Amino acid sequence: MTPLLRKRYMTWRPQAPPSRDGYTLLMPVPGDLRFLLDHVTTCVARGLAVYGVSPPWDAWYAACELHHVTAAWEIAFAVDWARRFTPWEHRGQEAWYAGQLRRFDITCWPQVNTPAARIGRRPDEQGFVHFNYVASTYRALQAAVGPFEDTHYRLLLLRLLADAYGEPSSAASIPTLGDLIAGSEDDAARVTYRRATTRANWPAFRAKLAPLLAGGILDGATTDGLREGVARFAGAHGDA
Repeated sequence: MTPLLRKRYMTWRPQAPPSRDGYTLLMPVPGDLRFLLDHVTTCVARGLAVYGVSPPWDAWYAACELHHVTAAWEIAFAVDWARRFTPWEHRGQEAWYAGQLRRFDITCWPQVNTPAARIGRRPDEQGFVHFNYVASTYRALQAAVGPFEDTHYRLLLLRLLADAYGEPSSAASIPTLGDLIAGSEDDAARVTYRRATTRANWPAFRAKLAPLLAGGILDGATTDGLREGVARFAGAHGDA
């Protein structure tokens, strides 16, 4: 794991001393503390076990009428609720539900086994920016032999942030921005962006980047560096 990824994206533990009551957050990201404060106070005021910001990525939950299950990122939750389940139950795992063997993401199995009325979700996804697949894509790159297709541009994200923060060595195992740009045309590059399905994900990636590029979330110098890197890649990728 790169130091940058570890420092800015991987907070896989509750951000509070262990206790048997109270509330805490899972995977909070740097940003507007007012958003996080409002998030926790809403969870407390409504007496919820879990309060999230996004639906899970897997549409299977909705198909099974499990509309209350929320994605793990930035969830506020009651500590006593978490302690009602064993640690392994909170981990991502395979389990049977409604006659189907499914892969449940982190915290989803306990949520499935919690009354829907005890779980809530913000009415919109404003106030934060979340990028899926960052850690899993980085791990896949480490295990890959030969060219690796960065299907959701997450390795590009890490390189852009490392360079924008002035910490290029934090992502030493990820090709330089110049090498990633080359991967738009070279099938033999370490990281490539050659498939039509990958390029179909480019507009969604740019849309997620937009709040960061607009300013106000990152400091001015970092925002400028991010804009410069995006412009370089986009120009070579055929989308200036």
